Amino acid sequence: MRHVMNLLRNQLIPALQQRGCVDRTIFMKDGAPPHIAALVKQLLNLHFGNDRIVSRHFTTPLPPRSPDLKPCDFWLWGYLNYVVYGNPIANLAELKNRITQHIHNITTETLRSVENTKQQCSTTHRRKRWTAY
Repeated sequence: MRHVMNLLRNQLIPALQQRGCVDRTIFMKDGAPPHIAALVKQLLNLHFGNDRIVSRHFTTPLPPRSPDLKPCDFWLWGYLNYVVYGNPIANLAELKNRITQHIHNITTETLRSVENTKQQCSTTHRRKRWTAY
């Protein structure tokens, strides 16, 4: 939790304040225990207000696997898991190198394709949600 507090207090919030956008930022965080500790929640509420925080144990909970809100869950983690762990890994340095290499090898075309697929999923989901049966 201390790391999360330091990151928020010393880097993220000052950067948003410097850009003058903290008052219109919607803060989205996963529900990991250090991210929802009481002190973290107080700090987030102070700067973002409860209505501009999307996370577990806040007014607006984070949807479990929403491709429009969580693109890394939607595609990146599965892709990296597939390409990084395709062959045995000898040590931590090799793991870090593989992750870095595969992230750098992602092309703009691939990212556009992921974005298009994400948009199609979001559109389909919205249609299904509002369709009367």
